[in-house]
This record gives sequence, C-alpha cells and structure tokens, in this order.
Amino acid sequence: MIDKEKLVKRARNFLLDLLPSAGQIVRRYLHAEELPRKKKGIHDFVTAADMAVDKFLHDNLKT
Repeated sequence: MIDKEKLVKRARNFLLDLLPSAGQIVRRYLHAEELPRKKKGIHDFVTAADMAVDKFLHDNLKT
C-alpha cells in the first residue's frame, strides 16, 4: 500500500522545485515593451509569458 502522506509530500516538493524556474520564465517577460498575446475569450488574453510557463510546466509534469 502506498503511504499517501509520503506521496503528497513528494508531489509537493516536486512542484515547489518547479516554481523558481517558472518564476524565472515570467521575469524574462516582465519588462518587455510589448508582450505578444492572443485572445482566449471575450475579455481574456493569453500572453507569451503565460504560454512559456504553460509549456515549461507541461514538459516537466510529463516526466
């Protein structure tokens, strides 16, 4: 039987390890003059920073 507490702790630590790298990706876009974006909904936009972080997280969560 899997110890749920250990599993949750491992998952939490894994995600906390990813956060600094995701933050670095966002910081690269922080002072951009113009941030490319596309429309997601009527009043909802997705920026290049959003897409870069999303790709980073998807790539790392697959492993």
